Amino acid sequence: MWNRVSTRTRKGEAIARLTVALVALAGFGTLFGNFADEVIEKNTLYADEAVLKYINGFATPWLDQLMIVLTSFGGVLAVVTATTILTVLYARRNMWRASLFASFSIGGLLLVNSILKVFYQRERPELWDLLVNEATYSFPSGHSALSFGLALIVCILLWHSRWRWFSLGVAIVYVVAIGFTRLYLGVHYPTDVLAGWLLAIVWVGTVGVLAGVIPVGKVTRLLKR
Repeated sequence: MWNRVSTRTRKGEAIARLTVALVALAGFGTLFGNFADEVIEKNTLYADEAVLKYINGFATPWLDQLMIVLTSFGGVLAVVTATTILTVLYARRNMWRASLFASFSIGGLLLVNSILKVFYQRERPELWDLLVNEATYSFPSGHSALSFGLALIVCILLWHSRWRWFSLGVAIVYVVAIGFTRLYLGVHYPTDVLAGWLLAIVWVGTVGVLAGVIPVGKVTRLLKR
């Protein structure tokens, strides 16, 4: 009897997670698609370029060097390295859900972001001589997506610990700093950065719900009735 109840409970929880993930993915996916349409149709270009030109007005040689260093912390190498460390640490503690959540979130985010870049094929800004070379398309910003994804993963995993607010504060500073470096260096439009952030929320949130690290208790209780 207990086994039947336990199995029914697990099945209900799995259905609840899948339902929430699909609904969230559909909702945020629609929002992202509408936003992308506005960007690709160049309805945001004037505001994009105005923001970049304003930021460039504060450029100095020492800031140039600082931004080149800072932006690397949101790149593929830095984020994948940090994610690998997280994955191993949680795996060694036999916390397999957390470990898989971290690896699948960043791995999937890398893949989805690359696909979207090729799909939308937005060219990078060419408003001044760039300090760094980027070979891929502009939309969405990979640095912004990866940095936000990593920050979100850490916050979710530490949310029920004493490090909750510390991790949130560091995450906000980290995400904003990486996003700003992409604008300062002129390799992305503001809408590229926003799209990267939105993509990270959609993907990491969906993986988190499916992995069970983001609770969906209310939906589960509803489905049990």
